[in-house]
Amino acid sequence: MQSYDTIIIGASFYGCGLALALTGAKILEPAILPGAEFSLALQPGSGWDRPVQSPEAQALRAELLRRGAVNDAGQAQVAAFSPVLGECCQKHNLDLEFSCAVIEQRDDLLRVVGVDGLREIRAGRVINALPDTTAPEKMLTGILSLSEQLPDGSYGPFRLCNSCRAGEAYLSLSMPGAASWPEARQRFHAAWDQRPASLRESHLLLLGTSFSWPGDDNPVLAFDRGICEGRVK
Repeated sequence: MQSYDTIIIGASFYGCGLALALTGAKILEPAILPGAEFSLALQPGSGWDRPVQSPEAQALRAELLRRGAVNDAGQAQVAAFSPVLGECCQKHNLDLEFSCAVIEQRDDLLRVVGVDGLREIRAGRVINALPDTTAPEKMLTGILSLSEQLPDGSYGPFRLCNSCRAGEAYLSLSMPGAASWPEARQRFHAAWDQRPASLRESHLLLLGTSFSWPGDDNPVLAFDRGICEGRVK
């Protein structure tokens, strides 16, 4: 049986920051990539000019800027988040396992299902770094192809945030935290069918494959929080 001092559930930006600070930590991620809480939720983040404490988070923000994933105006290209985080994880030799879900925890024993089937792992401690899904509200976000440039802001029930790619924007709709995935998609499409005139000529390209829950405003802040908290654990 495998044994680790620390198991971190979730290769979120926060979880990867924790793992960087906690030597020898093992990350178990149910999705197929790191940073899924932003990337798969199509969540571009906000507050990109807010200061961070750790040099590693400063370096991550600099790399996102260098790659054009974020611009000086605070606009983002979500598709670049996970590749940049993945490269950072490789640089720091983090131990990640993707497509691995914890199905049961009994004290220090975890039963997990991964690509190699069911197995048990023993951990000195377990830290849940997945988004908190108990909040009363969550967001479902889609990508728009805009017919004309529109300012960030509210459009009926939607919130629009321009991407750093011209003609592309993220459109978010708030909904109850208890809404199921089919119900959430139905709510989004029903609202889209009744969208304001200013969005009538725009095209909805796709919806995120996960919800965005309340938490850190952007990936760099989440990564920095994980590092700072990990260094005092």
